[in-house]
Amino acid sequence: MENVTRILICPQEFKGSLSAADVAKEIVAGLYKTQIPFEEIIMPFSDGGPGTVDSFLAVKNGKSITVNVCGPQGEDVTATYALFEIDGKKVAVIEAAAACGLVLTHNDKRNPLEASSYGVGELMAHAIDNGVSEVLIGVGGTGTNDGGAGLVKALGMKLLDENEDELNSSILELTRLKTITKDEEGFVPEDLKILVAVDVRNKLLGGEGATRIFGPQKGVLDWQVPAIDNALAQWAYIIEQTFGVNVQAIEGSGAGGGITSGLLAYAYASQIDITIDSGSELIADLMGLSDAVANADLIITGEGTLDNQTQYGKCVGYVSLLAKEMGKPCIAIVGREEEHGLDFFNVEVIRNKNMSLEESMSRGKDLVQVAAKRAFSSWSDDVRNKD
Repeated sequence: MENVTRILICPQEFKGSLSAADVAKEIVAGLYKTQIPFEEIIMPFSDGGPGTVDSFLAVKNGKSITVNVCGPQGEDVTATYALFEIDGKKVAVIEAAAACGLVLTHNDKRNPLEASSYGVGELMAHAIDNGVSEVLIGVGGTGTNDGGAGLVKALGMKLLDENEDELNSSILELTRLKTITKDEEGFVPEDLKILVAVDVRNKLLGGEGATRIFGPQKGVLDWQVPAIDNALAQWAYIIEQTFGVNVQAIEGSGAGGGITSGLLAYAYASQIDITIDSGSELIADLMGLSDAVANADLIITGEGTLDNQTQYGKCVGYVSLLAKEMGKPCIAIVGREEEHGLDFFNVEVIRNKNMSLEESMSRGKDLVQVAAKRAFSSWSDDVRNKD
């Protein structure tokens, strides 16, 4: 009987073109065209941004929960999170982007001074009411820069000025912040644990902070940066004075427009465990990626652009490192390849030099299939030649 190759298929999204689940589906379709026997293990992957919930639902037996929440500009948004039983624990997986994602607001309607993470807090509150003992929240892909101030309000905390009046939702209002109070009547399970999956390590403030680095893509203008940073500095100061945690000293506190800082404030106020780590590593651990790599003969991953950022906490970089540690061949299917410093058996670029970006994105499904067929055929030939 002919040997069957066990192939682990774990791509992330091709941003703006294909979801991680769609990429995985097209890779499988391309592999079948080789007519070479194989067995697929499908694990679409995410680092905490859009697609995180779908990635879990694709590989875990979970339940999709839909909730109406407040969107980034105060509009009604229908958002989804997932519930799972993992190792005997009830776990919620939440994407911040589902409630306050950048894509939820059209370019000409983005107002970064008013954009709020309130809806993310509503998702968390709903999950807590569902009796979870662990919340994994991916904070990538947000359209907000409020430091998580909106989030904590949705979780029952109050932000007060010197007259003990509540502040409104504008970021600049935080310059008047004098007191943060927690909800004494709200239920918080004693064993609750928060896992924050960050896709960047930037801190809240400064030249490499949330506003300066990621604000422009959310509509922040150059002249607004100092004012917003000043407001967030007051937010960070009052958090430290009230709850004893210096958010600015913590890597990743600026991720998600500073949502991580709001999560830190909530966790320290409620005296619950919080862990902030690479989204790739946290999600890989919960999904069982390491075991899947160990049990595969070949790993196929992929992303839109393979570059020197890929190795720093991105999904494809993490998959590549796991494969290398275990001595497994790994192939990357990508839209574009630049210098990246990672080891792959092969990198298949779906876009040729004469093809525009727009064309490659519109033909993404077919191009991924062709690349997968080419990659698997090449690997199989190499194996046969060595035998």
